[in-house]
Amino acid sequence: MRCGLALFSLCVILLNGCNSRPELPAIPAPPALSSQATFDSVATNLHRAAAEARGEERGRLLSQAAAGYENVLKQFPSDTNICLLSTRALANVRALQGRLDESVRLHLSVTNSPAAGDMDRLMALKSAGDLLWDAGRLQDAKPLYEQLLERFGKPGSSQLNLLIVRGARSRLESLTIRETR
Repeated sequence: MRCGLALFSLCVILLNGCNSRPELPAIPAPPALSSQATFDSVATNLHRAAAEARGEERGRLLSQAAAGYENVLKQFPSDTNICLLSTRALANVRALQGRLDESVRLHLSVTNSPAAGDMDRLMALKSAGDLLWDAGRLQDAKPLYEQLLERFGKPGSSQLNLLIVRGARSRLESLTIRETR
């Protein structure tokens, strides 16, 4: 009987030993990307790739780029510079997707952002106005160009600002000529 009990105990010990697995070291999670690295990854791997793609592949890449920029906005709301870049990039993606009103709304949100600098506001107004103008919505573009002239067409402005303002002024003048005909 003792022999049977000893044999039984030995079997239990061996079976438990066979079932136990050595602890593997924990695999560390990859480090989280910074806001800039995340933005750059979306811009390079998706947005720029979409510019070179065609057909369904282009549409897929644009959708993924939009989702990537939206993720940047959600993941890094306190990084105002990256959020401004992501908003403008998302607006450009929406324009490429034919979502004009959403694109214009996103550009205008940049002009109203307290974090935006003058160049951010200038480029956002220009982009929104140009999108509307190119879509034949001249009357919708007009107040944006007028705002651009008022804010950035002052004497002493930089040459770049004046160059951009000159294009807006030219479009407004052509609109005035059309309206007087």
